[in-house]
Amino acid sequence: MKTAYTPSLIVKENRSYSIPLYQRLFEWNTENIEILLDDLYRAFKSNPNEDYHIGLLTATSGGDLVDGQQRFTVLTLLGCILHDEKYDSRWYQFLNPDSPRLKFQSRPQDAIYLKQIMKDGIENFSGTYVNQKMQNALDTISKTMDGIDDTEKHPFASFMYEHISFFISELPSKYSPRDLNKYFERMNSTGKNLEQHEILKVKLLRNLDGDITPLLKLWNKIAEVDTVLLHIRKHRNETESEFLQRRLAILKSDLETIIRNEYINGISKNPSSDEISSLSIRQIQLSDVSPKKEGMVIRNSKSLLSFPIILLLTLYWKIKEDAKTTDTPLRDFFNPANLLETFERYLPYQGTEMNKSDISDFMTRLLKVRLVLDYCFVRSSEYGYSLEMASEESESGKSLIMLESMLFVSSNRYSYYKWFTVLMESIKTEFPSETELFKTLKSHDDESNPLEDFGKLTYGADIRYWFWRLDFYIWSNRSQLFEDNQEALQVAEKYRFVRNRSIEHVAPQHPLQNSSLQWENTDSDDKLRDSFGNLVMISNGLNSALKNQPYEVKKAHVQAYVNGSMTGTIESLSLLLINSIYDRWDKESIKEYGQKAYSMLVQSYENVN
Repeated sequence: MKTAYTPSLIVKENRSYSIPLYQRLFEWNTENIEILLDDLYRAFKSNPNEDYHIGLLTATSGGDLVDGQQRFTVLTLLGCILHDEKYDSRWYQFLNPDSPRLKFQSRPQDAIYLKQIMKDGIENFSGTYVNQKMQNALDTISKTMDGIDDTEKHPFASFMYEHISFFISELPSKYSPRDLNKYFERMNSTGKNLEQHEILKVKLLRNLDGDITPLLKLWNKIAEVDTVLLHIRKHRNETESEFLQRRLAILKSDLETIIRNEYINGISKNPSSDEISSLSIRQIQLSDVSPKKEGMVIRNSKSLLSFPIILLLTLYWKIKEDAKTTDTPLRDFFNPANLLETFERYLPYQGTEMNKSDISDFMTRLLKVRLVLDYCFVRSSEYGYSLEMASEESESGKSLIMLESMLFVSSNRYSYYKWFTVLMESIKTEFPSETELFKTLKSHDDESNPLEDFGKLTYGADIRYWFWRLDFYIWSNRSQLFEDNQEALQVAEKYRFVRNRSIEHVAPQHPLQNSSLQWENTDSDDKLRDSFGNLVMISNGLNSALKNQPYEVKKAHVQAYVNGSMTGTIESLSLLLINSIYDRWDKESIKEYGQKAYSMLVQSYENVN
């Protein structure tokens, strides 16, 4: 019987692994980390004494990871956070910084970066090189663990140390480096397993009548979320007006009309194609292009949503429009790991409850969802966000981009449906103008988030949304708020919304002895210290760098953006505004700014551009 390894057993057997030259870089994003931690937490709550399996690692007899380095790197990053005494210090034995369990054969900077993080923690990290993907993962882990009840922090960290399990498959020692490289390339170019959405494609479409080859092609195009679905030109002679009419025709047409008239590039009826209504899962042909290569087709913008999330959002929209109900908790419904199970329950693809018209309707909706998301919702770009329908030369266009990016960063895969449903319901047969769509989304956001009482906007509560909303108000009114400081106005102009933010005290909780503001041990000082006026939202990395630093240090950091010695986007417009108003940060300043900031939140409900 194969042994299921856990971090605890890895320590006991003193195992370590290295990442060889041919392996790709660490690539897990925030959503990957959130899904793993969410699943782990649910396993901890429901079965605290059972192992949670994360798959198979493939290694050579010498300890080179041929497959599974992403998962083992995640374990290492977990250890970097969880070895803190408030979690479980045994994770430090798993890290073993003096001779790390995870080594890099050809990435010395990553090795140094991780070793410093292991020893010093993210709060005290002072190195110059940062692996941004790993840093984002660390920030996500830290934020997630901060949100867990204090009584569960240690038990949950211990559960992960003792019960995250995986099998290790060891390759024959006769494999040469060239053989290993080929093995790795083969596994990562063709894939070892079908994605759930590939299985779902056949399970759904094989139920439809006639030649479904065009639908399979259409599904594949829709699934390439980093490639804009509708290209600017269908043929050389197509004018801009004809192109716009074609896009509008897709919005108004049914699936049969869309395919018959070849509205989508490369999708048409092909009478000679074989019907595949009897196709089985085993017969699905895997792509010979790796997902990474497909994702590089369009470099200037990328979808903010993964294809499984788009599928689930489309299904949720259909359920609501069909006036049906869902009894599945949202965290389960929008969990990509449950994709097949969720569809089988709410859009049956087999048995007596299978309905062909429902499946056809879903496909029509899925196509329109991609069309709307490509054209009417922001995508990530090299400079932050881009939006095809909006002109960045106009204030209305810029405002729509900023509002949509705020809606995105302030939501997650369990709450995307809120703005998504409104977006789809507002676009039936016509595309709205920039101003119309702005008003629709802004009004819905206002209704969905009634303003909390001032006293509830305090440290320890989940108040990040209010700082994103405050920053949006400050950006929208930047010309008035920074009219006497043109340098600060230029900084505000370049502001972009970013996820993975944490709440930081402007005047620190535990000030240094030479700090200009010292707290007294009174209830009134405790309340003022943790009040809305003394808080801003910044990244975990900057939070760590500025921890316990006085206002003067934070002011110098902001001033570096203002005088141009730091480039890029500032992390908090609230901090920029504080810097432009206050030379000194004392208790009166905190009270005054708290009321000013709250007043801006009140006005934000009246301010619809």
